[in-house]
Amino acid sequence: MRTCSADAVSLTLRVAVSRSTALAAALGLLLTSALCPAHTSAGDVASDTVSARMVLRAVNSRDAYLPDQIDFINSLLRFSRTVTVLSEVEEGPLFDPDTQEIWMPGSFADVIASYFSDDETAPIADIYLHTLVHEVGHVLFSQYDLPLLAREEDAADALASVLLLEYVENGADVVLNAADMFGRESEHTDDYEEADFWSEHSLDIQRYYTTLCHVYGSDPEVHGHLVNDDTGLSEARAENCEYEYQRIRRAWLELLRPYLKR
Repeated sequence: MRTCSADAVSLTLRVAVSRSTALAAALGLLLTSALCPAHTSAGDVASDTVSARMVLRAVNSRDAYLPDQIDFINSLLRFSRTVTVLSEVEEGPLFDPDTQEIWMPGSFADVIASYFSDDETAPIADIYLHTLVHEVGHVLFSQYDLPLLAREEDAADALASVLLLEYVENGADVVLNAADMFGRESEHTDDYEEADFWSEHSLDIQRYYTTLCHVYGSDPEVHGHLVNDDTGLSEARAENCEYEYQRIRRAWLELLRPYLKR
């Protein structure tokens, strides 16, 4: 970090002392600002960003899930700019880096419920939370210019897995329900088009197996039941899941250390 030099401070003081006019004092302040500019490194949180946080903006409705989830994220992460979550929108979920807005349309709950029509209670809150944390991954890439060593969408999925598994009491259930959603979305795809393969997202079936692998890898003893024919997670694939999860866990927690509150 650049620091203010002794010569610069001395020059500023000489100017201010040698002139008793308000103009000279003002000039001294300007010289200090010019010669000793403020600078914040990637690992610092500037004083003017302390108040930056995630906020929910809704005028005509109260979302059933987002307020508590946003509180959780604010308790966990520091932001350099305020992030606004919009629920009264038609498109999304998505993150707009230009406006620093996350769009979480209320209709997303209906979309989730449609995939779980065979269940009495769709895990809407869990899938909302996983999706919101995924979008937070894009926020962090945008605000802190984090290094990207994989496709951004895949990296955001991995971040969601790590933060939920490490910081949420029932995080494994949340992540498993998100995996279930990916699997159900995949079942509704009869044929793949060329556009599916050059999409910024992995295929839904790939996201399903990768997310399942993260949960198993986070604690193979506890989640050993996930290795079976019903889930499709084979013993051969499961062998590497613990190693893979520990690698992404270590990488994300180290990368996020300056921005984690706990």
